[in-house]
Amino acid sequence: MVIRYSRILEKGLEDVFYCWARIKTDQSNIQERFINCRPSDFWRISGDETRYTEFISYYIKPSGVITVSLRSKDVFRNGLFELRTVLPRWERGPMIWFGFENEDLFGGGCIHFMWDSANSLLKAFAGGFISRAEMDLTKFISEKVSQEYHFYRIFFTEDFATWYINDRLRAFAIFADGDNRDSKILYDDHPYVVSLVRDRPSAKLGVLLDIDAGDISKTYIWDKIHPWSLRVSETYEKPMIYIDLYQSNSDLKIVGQEIMKRIYSAPFPGVFDYIKISFKTSGEGVLTVEEYDDEWSEYDKIKIRSNVKNNIYIDKKRSLLYRVLYEPYNTGVIKEAHVIMK
Repeated sequence: MVIRYSRILEKGLEDVFYCWARIKTDQSNIQERFINCRPSDFWRISGDETRYTEFISYYIKPSGVITVSLRSKDVFRNGLFELRTVLPRWERGPMIWFGFENEDLFGGGCIHFMWDSANSLLKAFAGGFISRAEMDLTKFISEKVSQEYHFYRIFFTEDFATWYINDRLRAFAIFADGDNRDSKILYDDHPYVVSLVRDRPSAKLGVLLDIDAGDISKTYIWDKIHPWSLRVSETYEKPMIYIDLYQSNSDLKIVGQEIMKRIYSAPFPGVFDYIKISFKTSGEGVLTVEEYDDEWSEYDKIKIRSNVKNNIYIDKKRSLLYRVLYEPYNTGVIKEAHVIMK
């Protein structure tokens, strides 16, 4: 199962998506109506380019329409979603939803982005009908998000999901089940947001591209979205993830830093079978690995010698989050600081 332009070029949008619109009615006892539509009624594509791969294309929500929704006919396990687009800003404008979701109102689960065009807010959602983690990613977007193309990427497995903006990991959701179907934010700062979701999404999810709400007396045209820039497929069940350690609450990598005082890394998830922390510095000090389950506590501590690579394996038990604390004895430059997880 895959969504790519060659399939749409050969067989049309209708082969990949179904479409519905939500409209107001004039009937006194019926407020709204869902109607079945053709995707090509609202997403109008062509092979014409203003420059290479920047196709002329329009996704339209006409006046009088509350919501236009495109949903994929295929569903994806361990899905990978990639979209290259320009997110529009509109006065009193609608929300744009894109990513994975089975049906409306998060039924069956959701793992997607939401762009609030009126307030210039970008969020990531993960969860189900009862409860969702709502992660605010606005602090990570460029001022030119509505002038230039950017890449938006989602990857999910049965245990976690990740959201990328361009080349940067910006959100991570841990999936679980429990006595309550609740969700919470575990870490909300730079370089990424981490959440815990106990209303686990379905193992198989469809794709959505929605334009929703706003001033329904107006027509809204999303004119920088084309199937050429959309890729969706199934991918690896147990991927290897390589994360550079960042200074807590910053976009600054620890590697390359000259460290003269104690420094914490940003936390990273602990929901993997294999976790290896690698650390090397020209100085000397003490490295402490801390774990988080409602509060931070010490997991392991080792002495760091100058220019000796240290590998720390987390294999005794699993906590939601881990982080690294380095306390130098003397000034040194960090030569290696990353985590490999699988």
